[in-house]
Amino acid sequence: MGDRCVIVVKDENSFPSAGVYLHWNGYNAVELLTQAIPYMRKGDPDYSTARLIGCLHAVIEGNLGLGVLPAPSQKDAEHKFTKYSHGDAGVLVYDCGTGKLEAFSGYLTDEKIPSDLPLPPP
Repeated sequence: MGDRCVIVVKDENSFPSAGVYLHWNGYNAVELLTQAIPYMRKGDPDYSTARLIGCLHAVIEGNLGLGVLPAPSQKDAEHKFTKYSHGDAGVLVYDCGTGKLEAFSGYLTDEKIPSDLPLPPP
């Protein structure tokens, strides 16, 4: 049980290095991601993923509900992250170079989420 979501940060020139797993926070994953963007770095998915994890760690209580997953494969992306998703809210993919946000393989694909978020600072 839970309300799971995986957040992937990438940019147009590189594939993500890791996924950030939320066990209980699928319902507010977009809000949590948006709050972390000012701490990220534009065009740097690795740094941005680390900052996202740090921000999430500060707001998620206890020692449950936050994890790091191995990087999704190119095949995962081609198949809309169906095998990478843990269900529930699905997978959010944020491009830290353009601000584009996409949802895959979960209920967030059916919800009205912003297609563009702010850009991180350079």
